[in-house]
Amino acid sequence: MIGVYVLGGWAYINYNGQLGWVDRNALSIGSCIDYAILNEDTSAITSAEYDFAISSIPASFANEDCQRSLPDDVSDNERYDNFRRCARRVLYYFATQFSTENSMKMSDVLSAVYSGELSILTAASENVEMRINAFTSLTASQIGREALINNFWAVAYNLRPGCLQSVQCEDFSLSPEEIADSYLYPVQSWYQNALPFAADSSLIQAYYNRSRLYRGLAFDALSSKDRLIEGRPWQWANYGFGNSAYGTVQDNINTAYCYTWRAFTGNPNDGITYVKDAEYWDDYKFAILTIRSIGTPSTFNIGNGANRPGWVDVSVMYTAEGQPPQAIPYPQYIVLQGGHIYAPCTTSPDAAYVYP
Repeated sequence: MIGVYVLGGWAYINYNGQLGWVDRNALSIGSCIDYAILNEDTSAITSAEYDFAISSIPASFANEDCQRSLPDDVSDNERYDNFRRCARRVLYYFATQFSTENSMKMSDVLSAVYSGELSILTAASENVEMRINAFTSLTASQIGREALINNFWAVAYNLRPGCLQSVQCEDFSLSPEEIADSYLYPVQSWYQNALPFAADSSLIQAYYNRSRLYRGLAFDALSSKDRLIEGRPWQWANYGFGNSAYGTVQDNINTAYCYTWRAFTGNPNDGITYVKDAEYWDDYKFAILTIRSIGTPSTFNIGNGANRPGWVDVSVMYTAEGQPPQAIPYPQYIVLQGGHIYAPCTTSPDAAYVYP
């Protein structure tokens, strides 16, 4: 493979001496990161006008007091401060993948944010084509692209209004403290890696390798400072089963795209008797929004087995190859699909969703 189109979706390859574009999903890129980001004319893109090298990460970031969890009664500000400390640690670890000759840039961070937060949209939209309001003409991946762009510039304009509102803004940059404390602290896929990265350095390289595929989207996001925030997708959030917004987020006029994530780990044939640390399930809605948030975002919390969506106890008809249809527990169906599925946000938490 020679390169990937700047907005993703296509790869430029040499196959038996023939050069041409192919659907990126037709390739197994794996851990390969030695490829270019290309324009339509196959010329290489290496940066963007508002990209910048991030200053050296302070050594103190490696020792920030990042806690895996906090007591339920702490304030929101205390919880956010913990996220900020965790985000600083991840920024320190992520910087170890770069060198003096190849310094870490803002585009590298945006690539990692898209990889961790929004890259799954392509897989989800294969099953869940649910676009509402003014965004029915956009694909889920295009909505994700807009969210990446506008989310970053909303933060940047808040931090550098003077420069960015002027005609010329030639020295635009953000400090490591600003990047971690203002941009990365609400990015769950980023800050939640602080403790795993500290325990296993190989996870850092794998995280870095996955992120490289989305450099084109990061270059695109940083190609211009003239971004319109109002009325366009610019934020995203999880709403776990039991959250007050779980049942209605898909109907809100400020929701641009929404899908349900369901996952199950454990023995689906044991009557689903919750066994702590051995059996658990996830049921949450992921929504891309045109405002900061709808209600209070949250991830799913199993609550020692008490928080139990109805689908955990449902059976569905399933046909294995060469076998007659048979009723199986819906969690077993999820396991057969690789442990997780995507469902429309309109699906009831008390009903199974089988696609197609």
